[in-house]
Amino acid sequence: MNMIYLLNHAIFAAFLSLIVVEVGISVLGLAGYKEYWRRMKPYLMPMWEINGTFAVFYIVAFEAMYPQLLTLVGTAYIAPALIAGLFFILRNAFLSYSEYIGSEQHERRLVKVYSISTVIVAVLAVSIFTSAVSGSGVSVPLQSISVAAFLNAFNILAILSIVLIAIFCTKVLFGFGGNAVLDIGIAALGIVAMIIGAYAGPSYLLFSLRSNFDLALFVSELLFLFVVAVLHVSRKKLARFLVIPWLFSAIFAFTVFQYPYLFGMEVNMLSYTTSGAVSGYVVSITVAGGLMLAVSLLFLLHMAMRKPVLTLSVSRRSRKKA
Repeated sequence: MNMIYLLNHAIFAAFLSLIVVEVGISVLGLAGYKEYWRRMKPYLMPMWEINGTFAVFYIVAFEAMYPQLLTLVGTAYIAPALIAGLFFILRNAFLSYSEYIGSEQHERRLVKVYSISTVIVAVLAVSIFTSAVSGSGVSVPLQSISVAAFLNAFNILAILSIVLIAIFCTKVLFGFGGNAVLDIGIAALGIVAMIIGAYAGPSYLLFSLRSNFDLALFVSELLFLFVVAVLHVSRKKLARFLVIPWLFSAIFAFTVFQYPYLFGMEVNMLSYTTSGAVSGYVVSITVAGGLMLAVSLLFLLHMAMRKPVLTLSVSRRSRKKA
């Protein structure tokens, strides 16, 4: 398998993993301010800045790896990308504002704006990804998209799947208690929604499992998720350390199933891959960036596990009220 393809999609999987976790934080923040938000906020504050950096890194890497393909992708998706960018700025602003609000009532309002904006950004990002995979509603010759790119069974079920998986992963990551069986049901429903969407929609490549390698990879991801789920039910701390690696590997496997196509089977990415001496420089620089991504992921996971930081954050909030 092409090394540049693997590196590009590894960066994408790392970036999307963080976005998925942030979606989970947003949904749970809307569901319970006192129960969830205060515990998640210390983790979120360093995360939202790094997400923006990852987004820029992915775009730059994509341009270096597939320079001729950037025109097609950039032109077709300019409108949804701009809208997503505007809501991305909005979410950042309101998250920052919430840091300087002493009133819990006002902070809740800002959290709602942040959470809703984050979900909108995620919906647009997932829609761009799913339409690029399936080619639904996209005209490659005209470099344009239509409403069909967003309103189709595959995209709608993929969004539902991402939200459900985001809730599961976030609850595991932060060790939230409650009904663990219900949490597993949420994850299972998310996986089922993605599979149904793949077969109900136009993206037949998703789970066609064209080789023994694809089949083995698919089964291994299901087993990995099963292990995480069992550890979560058993209230083992190890589940919190494994859930992000599972999410990353699942997204990465999802992209491997498409190799090497985009837009259904209209675009072969290998035909657009940079070649010659430049490819060597691209691989070297991307590997260096990938190491930074890995360190950042570990740092974010570490932040989630630091109970003293979380306790300190709550105590400061209590003193402000007093």
